[in-house]
Amino acid sequence: MKLREEVERLKEENKNQKVQLMQKDEEKREVIRQLSLAVQVLKDENMELKKSIMKESPSKWNPLEFSKLKGGLFGMLFNGSPKSHASLVAL
Repeated sequence: MKLREEVERLKEENKNQKVQLMQKDEEKREVIRQLSLAVQVLKDENMELKKSIMKESPSKWNPLEFSKLKGGLFGMLFNGSPKSHASLVAL
């Protein structure tokens, strides 16, 4: 009789673990969605910055000149601007 009880207990534990894994998988998918969105925003801002710089001085543009990149999302990510309220979930 104890063996059957143990089998039932293990089945229940297995079921619970599967539910937990499904929840973790969904959390990971959500983090991936958030990161994908953040990457797309950075790409869009990068394109806009390039366009802006090219309009200002197309013949004098230096790709290594980062002083013009202050502010915006780039500045928020790397300068720790308080305007940045993004929250990510650890995996």
